[in-house]
Amino acid sequence: MGLIYVSSTFRDLQIERQEAAAAIRRLGHQALAMEDYGAFSERPASRCRADVLRSDAYVLIVGSRYGSVARETAPLSITHYEYEAAVEANIPIFVYMSCEARRGRSTATGTPREAAGGVSSPAHGRAWGRRVRRSV
Repeated sequence: MGLIYVSSTFRDLQIERQEAAAAIRRLGHQALAMEDYGAFSERPASRCRADVLRSDAYVLIVGSRYGSVARETAPLSITHYEYEAAVEANIPIFVYMSCEARRGRSTATGTPREAAGGVSSPAHGRAWGRRVRRSV
């Protein structure tokens, strides 16, 4: 049984997160996501990064928002910071785009194309899609 980290912005993708975690469990793996956390003393971004680094795989769900930028992750959003940790750990990365992201709906916090399509943006300075690889 593997540990699979589920990452995305939270408010706009709660249903997708729940469905991804349920699918992961149906496949016999353990899903781990920030909503599983109780109260703890460390900064949320540090906890998320540590959990990504100990995971066997990383699932990124991309919606229409870039996400919150924490002081310790700036200029990256927390979700982007988690993604970078998965790349650093060289674990398999699986990216899923919501219907809104596929339609290219933009928001004030970035566009899905910037988030998943490998296009950099002045808002966050780097592209996500440059190192995504397929794993089976």
